[in-house]
Amino acid sequence: MAKGKHAAHSQKKPAKKQEDQQVGAQAPMTDKYAAALDALAEPQGQPSSGEGPLFPAEGETDGTAEALAALGGAAGSPDPPSNLPLIDETAVAPSPVVTSAPTFAAGAPEPPRRSVAGTVAKVLVGLAVVVGAAYVGGATYLQDHFLPNTTLDGHDVSLMTIDEAATLADDELGSYMAHVEGQGLDLQIAPADAGLAIDTLGETRAAHDQLNRWQWPLDILGDHVLTTPRAVKVDDAKLAQTLAEPIEAINANATAPVNATMAYVEESGAFEVIPEKMGTGVDADAVLAIVREGLVALQAEIHVDESVLAAPEVTSDDEHLNTAAERANFFIQGGIELSHDGEVVDRVEPATIRDWIVLDDDLNATFDSSHVTEWCRGPFSERHDTVAIKRTYTRPDGRTFTVEGGTYGWCVDGAALAQQLIKAIETGSREPVEMPFIVEAERWVELGQQDWGDTYIDLSISEQHMRFYVNGELKLESDVVTGRVSDNHPTPTGVYYINGNKGTKQKLIGLDEDGDKKPDYENEVDWWMPFINNMVAFHDAPWRSSFGGQIYIDNGSHGCVNLPPEVAAKLYELAPVGTVVVVHD
Repeated sequence: MAKGKHAAHSQKKPAKKQEDQQVGAQAPMTDKYAAALDALAEPQGQPSSGEGPLFPAEGETDGTAEALAALGGAAGSPDPPSNLPLIDETAVAPSPVVTSAPTFAAGAPEPPRRSVAGTVAKVLVGLAVVVGAAYVGGATYLQDHFLPNTTLDGHDVSLMTIDEAATLADDELGSYMAHVEGQGLDLQIAPADAGLAIDTLGETRAAHDQLNRWQWPLDILGDHVLTTPRAVKVDDAKLAQTLAEPIEAINANATAPVNATMAYVEESGAFEVIPEKMGTGVDADAVLAIVREGLVALQAEIHVDESVLAAPEVTSDDEHLNTAAERANFFIQGGIELSHDGEVVDRVEPATIRDWIVLDDDLNATFDSSHVTEWCRGPFSERHDTVAIKRTYTRPDGRTFTVEGGTYGWCVDGAALAQQLIKAIETGSREPVEMPFIVEAERWVELGQQDWGDTYIDLSISEQHMRFYVNGELKLESDVVTGRVSDNHPTPTGVYYINGNKGTKQKLIGLDEDGDKKPDYENEVDWWMPFINNMVAFHDAPWRSSFGGQIYIDNGSHGCVNLPPEVAAKLYELAPVGTVVVVHD
């Protein structure tokens, strides 16, 4: 056994010696491998300072293949040389990456180095994952939240949810109260009084959608001012009901508006446009519109202005109205002369014409024909009509009488004259207008004088006598019996004329004044010459034996003039239709 041990010991010493020799013999080869390791740590074309590209350009190599070949001991030999010393991996500690050449343990080869590009890539990928996760998380959070520094309709809604922000608008509407004033109105209107409603959630969501949540990294530090349309819905029926009572109270004692018009102004002597006047009442629809507009805008103070006052339909700036005033002034330029038989006998003054001018419904200056006719039949006729007026005359025998009443004389045709005047004024004609008459007399004289000629029948009630003058000469006379005055059947006084009912062989049938259902009389006459309609006439009275005197008082006629038959026959022959009959006391 001792021998065996010794042998073993004796064999180790030569081995140690041989190993030392091999290490010394291979020192140049070890330097070669060290250079190859340096090439792995620093690719070709890159400075050791770490500057320059991490990866080789296209067409270049980073020297890794060459370094591996060197480490292999020979080109094309994948295995290291058999004399390369073995390295105890457990004895070699990893060394940090340095820019200068690393220091190796004596007798040990340099370990392989990591790629810088790979390390940087890993770091960048890690950062990208972290940043991406943060970006997506922020966008997800902002899906139903507002960005920081955001205001909505003046409220700070930073980082609020959409529902939370909408609640702010709900609270604002709930506390809203409008004060309506002006034109007699003064009342408070709450949301319930007008049925106010807002889609606050929908509007808040729409405002939120204006923000781009995917752009939050760029927008997170900025200010964001958002607004909503505040589309307030109003229940018009409920609002009208709320306003009805105060409006009715105002209108109860209100004055109506007055339209602008035109009128003659004495100071200027012309027609002018007279301005309109506003009423004091209010128009319910106009008030509703103004209040509604204020409620939609959520105004705290709503002023009702004068535009709601009951307004006139015609204002002073109306073109038709101003044209009408000009036209009216044309009408009153000068007057209109009136003539009779070519002789000017009267004149219509501008002051009279202006009273006839009116505005029609279309604001045209025109004439009210009824006003013109009324003037022609009234004031004008009073100046020229002689029918039934008092007239004084002197009978050929020298006696003077005054008579009133009758149907004879001048009587202007007012309707016809009115149309002639209107036509002349509208056309601007200043030629005299010939006066038309319904009935005419023989003479145009001053009022109150004898306007009949010298041929007429004169009947004196007091004398109970009839005289017929022809051209001033007495041609026939006779006593008569006139109407009975004791029972109110007198013969009417006045100036008349024998009318077209003149005839012969007439049967006179009286009225049933005594109520016995029979005519009071029935008489036949030969000569009938009526002068009041077909009721009062000169006629023969063969049933009478005497005439004149006081017979008429108690035994007179029913109004007719009774004549002796021969006188009646003669008068019928001498007095044609149209012969004037003057009946006086």
